Amino acid sequence: MSLEDGEGRALDPNLLTGDVTLGVADRWILSRFARTLGVVEQSFADYRFDFAATALYEFTWYEFCDWYLELTKPVLQGEGSSDEAKRAARRTLVQVLEGLLRAWHPLMPFITEELWHAQAENFGGERPYELILAQWPQPEAGVDAAAKAEVEWLITLIGNMRTAKNEWGIAPGAKLDAFLPDPSPATRGIIERNPAAIDR
Repeated sequence: MSLEDGEGRALDPNLLTGDVTLGVADRWILSRFARTLGVVEQSFADYRFDFAATALYEFTWYEFCDWYLELTKPVLQGEGSSDEAKRAARRTLVQVLEGLLRAWHPLMPFITEELWHAQAENFGGERPYELILAQWPQPEAGVDAAAKAEVEWLITLIGNMRTAKNEWGIAPGAKLDAFLPDPSPATRGIIERNPAAIDR
């Protein structure tokens, strides 16, 4: 994964320090990662390594790669996105990726070790220690019910639009006008806060 600043430069080494205001997708993925880590830790305690691997696999592919990266692209690539929003998205990407490498390491030690050192290049440096010596990921977020509800609504909407386009033989890149009859104030708020994700 390349997290360059858009002009081919490595990321600022201070990306992970300081305060940022997280977007709803950032809060959602951190909440889901905290939940996944809880499942993985319990699975390890129960010696159910298959459950741990399944939980990590499903989070990595279906939540982080399939949805979070898609919801983040408009933020990172959009000209209207603020620098703070881009910084928050980049920080979240790095935090979750590094946490995933740490969590996957007991199950996939060799490839995660390679990726751990390769990821350091995004910051123009090297790791001072091996991944096997790294601390187990500590989630910074608990369950964020508001972010969960909002992102799940977006996922449902976008999934339904994709399904409809496929069923009607409409090209994936074609733009459509979508109408929601009499949306509630809460629904209207979600749409107004997330136009780039829906448009994309």
